[in-house]
Amino acid sequence: MRETSYSGKDFEADIKNSIKEYSVNSQIECCRLYDVMYGKKGIANIADFILYSYPILIYLECKATQGKRFDFSRLTDTQLNGLINKAGKIRGVYGGVIVMFYEYDQCYFVPIEFIQAKLKDGKHSVNLAELETVWDTYKVDIIKKRTRYFINLLNLFYIVSTQIEYWGD
Repeated sequence: MRETSYSGKDFEADIKNSIKEYSVNSQIECCRLYDVMYGKKGIANIADFILYSYPILIYLECKATQGKRFDFSRLTDTQLNGLINKAGKIRGVYGGVIVMFYEYDQCYFVPIEFIQAKLKDGKHSVNLAELETVWDTYKVDIIKKRTRYFINLLNLFYIVSTQIEYWGD
């Protein structure tokens, strides 16, 4: 279990640094959507990253959590509705949240369709134990460094490609 603090911004930086390895070989193209700051209202992004590796495009929101639970309220309405509207509307376009449970050094991709189904069932969160046992959420390979992580983004694209049958395309 990790004892140091680790923020969502740290996780976003780890994703960005992990992407650099794949960009060198032109395996993954990345567009970073930066959060708007300094009090500017009316501008909001649906995700932190747009990732592309033929033939898949992923709108990816990054969240880091200390405990064993990811609360869906951590997604803004713009993020939730935006990801739902993007995912599944166009063939090859997907959306989801990559959640780092940093105390447990585990990372999961949670498809937005999974979150939408949970919300329709009256659920407001998902816990680590459920993610470890439910087949329609996916563990992302990571390499733990001293205080940071390398995230295997090719593994993420593999995970998304395997969900096509379940969620439809």
